[in-house]
Amino acid sequence: MRRTIATLVLSMLLWGCQAGDEVPRAEPGSDPVQAILKTYIQSLGGQTAVASENTRIIQGTWVDDRPYFGEPRRSAFTVWAHSDGRWRYASDYESFGVDSLGGWWLEKGYIRPDSFQKRSNFAYLFLPQSALNIETYFDLKSDVRKSVQENRQLLGVTTDRDTTYYTLWFDEESGELARIGYFWSLRDYRETAGIRFPTQIEISRKGGANRFEIDTLIMNQPLPDSLLSRPRQYPTLDE
Repeated sequence: MRRTIATLVLSMLLWGCQAGDEVPRAEPGSDPVQAILKTYIQSLGGQTAVASENTRIIQGTWVDDRPYFGEPRRSAFTVWAHSDGRWRYASDYESFGVDSLGGWWLEKGYIRPDSFQKRSNFAYLFLPQSALNIETYFDLKSDVRKSVQENRQLLGVTTDRDTTYYTLWFDEESGELARIGYFWSLRDYRETAGIRFPTQIEISRKGGANRFEIDTLIMNQPLPDSLLSRPRQYPTLDE
């Protein structure tokens, strides 16, 4: 039986490597977390470039790769996103997002209110300019840790949420965001119109993984409200 992405993420078993030693404290007057974020913004193209992106259309393939179910199952998807916080993901299997009424998820023929989507990993990764407002999605703490994961030297910034799922791991060499927690891996950043974006987003789980393979990123194209709103043909459940 098909399981939604939400169920897959919630059912992940805790596994993976442990974080390394804490990074030595910075000199008085310096802020290691802000230094990491500054390098991260530069890796994306710089603050001016990131701030100039107001809308985003993302197209690609969602892959359900669980070997014990046979060959990977693939489905085309599209994301429409606006820097004002509205976005919508749609595929043959899933539809969810945030519109002017709040977060939502299409489930079994009904729209289910889902306020968590405003701070979800999806929201952060899909929305333009989100990197400039990172603490809207992750309330960052001041401690920074080092770890080696997937043969990369990473710097981890912890957040106000579970460290297993929400520590932000940045590539020490490139400055790119490489992981969110131990299960979300961001790879193969490519440039479009001055903005770099991860074209492989993988959510690991016991027995396999879900993967977003992104082919197209279109920026600053006007988006009608209908593309950024929940499907109106479905009834909405009460919260």
